[in-house]
Amino acid sequence: MRLFPVLIAILVAATIYAFVFERERLTAMLPAPSSPSAPAAEPDGEEAGAAGAEGAQEQGIMRVVVQRSEAREVDSAVVLRGRTEANRLVEVKSSLPIQIVAT
Repeated sequence: MRLFPVLIAILVAATIYAFVFERERLTAMLPAPSSPSAPAAEPDGEEAGAAGAEGAQEQGIMRVVVQRSEAREVDSAVVLRGRTEANRLVEVKSSLPIQIVAT
């Protein structure tokens, strides 16, 4: 067995373990952000959307557009009608020297 693939597999398993189970320790090792990480809560409505867009541009935060939607049932059935026919010819042969009467 080769040593390099085994070492890579161990390294990948340790990295996945660290990201999944030790996330708090990993984030604690990172430097603290210079700007506040949690923005203040804003009221709902169009006013909040306009104020949020202006605040986002000032802070350099990503802007998000929200759209209300409702679920509705869509008929996605397809009805096909048609006829099929065989697209082949069969040649019947006899291994004995006799005549074939009907097929």
